[in-house]
Amino acid sequence: MDLEDLTDLAELAELVSGNHPVGLGGCRTRGTPFDICEYNLTVFDGAGLADSILLHNGANLRIHHGSLKDSDSEKLIHYHNMKILRDESWDLQTFLANLKQKWTLIYRDYARECLLSSVFCSRKAETEPNPLAQCWVKSASAYLANALLGLHMVYPSPAHSLDMLRRLEKHEAVGALIHDVLGINRATPSLLDRMTKSTMGLSDIVEANGHSAIIRAKSDYMVRNSMLADCYMYLIQTNRVNLSSIKNPFDRPDIAYILRIAFDLDSDAQKTVHDAQAVCDTSLEMLSRD
Repeated sequence: MDLEDLTDLAELAELVSGNHPVGLGGCRTRGTPFDICEYNLTVFDGAGLADSILLHNGANLRIHHGSLKDSDSEKLIHYHNMKILRDESWDLQTFLANLKQKWTLIYRDYARECLLSSVFCSRKAETEPNPLAQCWVKSASAYLANALLGLHMVYPSPAHSLDMLRRLEKHEAVGALIHDVLGINRATPSLLDRMTKSTMGLSDIVEANGHSAIIRAKSDYMVRNSMLADCYMYLIQTNRVNLSSIKNPFDRPDIAYILRIAFDLDSDAQKTVHDAQAVCDTSLEMLSRD
């Protein structure tokens, strides 16, 4: 399903019950989607509910729940370039208009929050035993990648983030660090298949909303199109989000096993310590420029 195939964009909004404002965001409004990318719909109902997944005409729709009072930069950047699908009261139109002059500050604040999260994860990696420490240092590197994108007002879509990083030529040194810490050069079709299955399993445990079908579709698409490094980054970014939702993950043998494969962990404790320090130093240095 493409937007051009819809007789009316409002058809998407009708899939969301109620009369709340509805907007379309994500890579579908930025000209960068893969054929299999989902449609990100945000219903501004202030319900604070978790995301849900809906299949419509062969395409996946991800339903987010937002608020017209949102002030968190991580939420607000998802509203940049949003296409309004339903807004009978014009409240969403007014909300987005008020954000129009603030996008530079919003992305800058988002980048700062990512850098702080990178420092937090790096320091957590220094105090945790392997292999959990390596989960945190890879998460720290992923946050660093998102911070770079935020500083350039680039929407940090997990499936497209590595491609966008390649375009930031003046940050080649930081990009090289991110590649090395994540282990992107290890990507092979067989490894990515194992990582994908574990990433799907982690999603089913943490999110339990059908997101795993989207993970499989994107992974298969990228491997089929020889985008192995991009797929590796996508899976790490997806796991980073779900890791933060698990308390004491290695206390559960089933989750511990899944994380080992999903994050592509190894047993090199010395490299983990070195990587944690390198990512932390880089994030702190970037914060000092703010």
